[in-house]
Order: sequence, then C-alpha cells, then structure tokens
Amino acid sequence: SVDGWVTTVSGRIFIVVTKATAGALREGYGAAKPGLRNTSERARHYGVLLLRGSKCVLSRKGNMVSVPCGEAKSFETAEQAATRAACEACDIYPDEFVILRDVAPAIVYDKSGGSPVVATIFAALATNP
Repeated sequence: SVDGWVTTVSGRIFIVVTKATAGALREGYGAAKPGLRNTSERARHYGVLLLRGSKCVLSRKGNMVSVPCGEAKSFETAEQAATRAACEACDIYPDEFVILRDVAPAIVYDKSGGSPVVATIFAALATNP
C-alpha cells in the first residue's frame, strides 16, 4: 500500500509518498522477474476451434477427442502457438484455415489435471470446406 498525497503546482502534478509497504501477492502469482513476460505461474495452452462447414475439427488421442492445444515455444505468439498445435494434432497445413481475428478468443481454466491450466482458444474457419 502507498500513503501520501497528490498536489499540483503551476500546472504540474506532484505525487508525494510518505509511506510505502509491500503487500502479499494473490495465490498463484509471483513477483515479476526481469526478462520474463508472464508473471503467472499457471501453465498456458493455446488452441484453435476450427469450423469446417457445419462441423468442427477435433484432435483424437485414444478414445478422447479435444480441441487441439499446445504450449507456446520460445518467441511464439499465442496465435502462432495455436496454429502450430492445430497443424500438428490434425495433420493439416496453416494455409488450410484462417483465424477469425474479429472474434475474441475463449479463455478456459482446465482443472482436469493436478494444477489449473489456462487455455486460450481461437475461432478459425477452414479455407476449403
């Protein structure tokens, strides 16, 4: 927390801090470290819900089907990670679908495993239904 006051002198804002104390971070969060982009300790997966006509493309593992998801590799954006995950899981090429950038991605907290995983799912359309 921070104690103090704000004042203006000749059109300039001055912030005077008299006391600052460190507070505890919420559960699951740690202090930001230099060079790290993500301060959350939760695992993050990125995937694509690929719509092909009136159907959707899912990946199969054993007798389970799911939206293809994967973790981002170094210097990979969320969209790039989602695209790569769909291509690897469904044996398709990136030019066979387009991510709908006007549709906000869905964010899901998957608690099926031990610790929660934050999954960001992008909507996409097949370019050749």
